[in-house]
Amino acid sequence: MLNPFILVSRLPILLRLGPSDQHTFDVIRNIMVTGTPEQCLEKMEDKATYYGVEEVMVVAVTHSFEKRRQSYEKLGLVANGRNFLEEA
Repeated sequence: MLNPFILVSRLPILLRLGPSDQHTFDVIRNIMVTGTPEQCLEKMEDKATYYGVEEVMVVAVTHSFEKRRQSYEKLGLVANGRNFLEEA
């Protein structure tokens, strides 16, 4: 799965960020859930349990509608109707 969050091509720009911008980037990056569909589902389950919520919202950050649809579809296939709160 092509991950829209891969930042390798932008690494030189990130190395030039000032301390304040770097902190903002780090905070935003740390709240994002990225990875394979399986990894994302596991991370979302962990966050939902931590915050004590029963629902989560997913937003795939990509310009391409097709890639966004594929991301949702892959995550849905992994979840396959699981109620992760009952499994925890």
